[in-house]
Amino acid sequence: MCGVCDIENIAEVDEFTEADYDRIIHEIIVGVITVYSLDYATYSKTAKLLTQGVFKGYGKTITEVGVGSTDYKMLFDLRQNVHIFSAAKTYQQTRAIEAKLLELNQALTEGDRIKSFEEFRKDAKKILVDYNKNYLRTEYNSAILQSTSASRWVGFEENKHLYPNLTYHTVGDQRVRYSHAILDGITRPVGDKFWNKVNPQNDWGCRCMLLPSDSEVKVSEVDHINIDDHVNPLFQFNPGKERRVFSPKHPYFDVAPKDKDWAKQNFGLPLYL
Repeated sequence: MCGVCDIENIAEVDEFTEADYDRIIHEIIVGVITVYSLDYATYSKTAKLLTQGVFKGYGKTITEVGVGSTDYKMLFDLRQNVHIFSAAKTYQQTRAIEAKLLELNQALTEGDRIKSFEEFRKDAKKILVDYNKNYLRTEYNSAILQSTSASRWVGFEENKHLYPNLTYHTVGDQRVRYSHAILDGITRPVGDKFWNKVNPQNDWGCRCMLLPSDSEVKVSEVDHINIDDHVNPLFQFNPGKERRVFSPKHPYFDVAPKDKDWAKQNFGLPLYL
């Protein structure tokens, strides 16, 4: 099933208010919030929301499964991944606004005029809306879909003695991308390395899925295609095998060289809330 899917529960995603944006901008201006003192409230809202997406997609919360069970280990790692992702996201939006503030403070000109404070606020507000509304909606939906994929993978592994193969399926409607439609019907063993990189979702909004099968393995021209042409590099991993929602290749993790050690400390933010 692929194409641009509807965003689920948009009301749940609209967690940030105008008051939040005004506070964040003010605290960055006065130096309370910096890339070395990130806003805990922003991080907390983001991490909690994405964790909700993980539990919704997986079909269970971490408190509903036995400690040490396969589900517990999977949910533990998925939850940790979205917390690390949320910290990197908070860092990047703060970094972007600080860059705009630096422009203002250095009185950089645009044409023949000085950039005004109100223009800075407008630019900062746009950054916050993009990160905490527009991007977050997509990320929340992705957390649901990737966690669903991880949950299904656990089932594939447990039942491969009954259904040794997996078949790639699209919805088959007019919104299916050609790059995904060409994968429809591919059948490979559960343990085939093909599924390490081709495991829906294969792009933002992808609705494709894998289904267990005892049908014969189907070899086709797909064996000779460039996976990069069919799967977004940010999604070329198996959420169930790697126990992650977001790829380490995501641009949020592209931190300034001087901040790499800070990133290893989750930017000073807790890993669990």
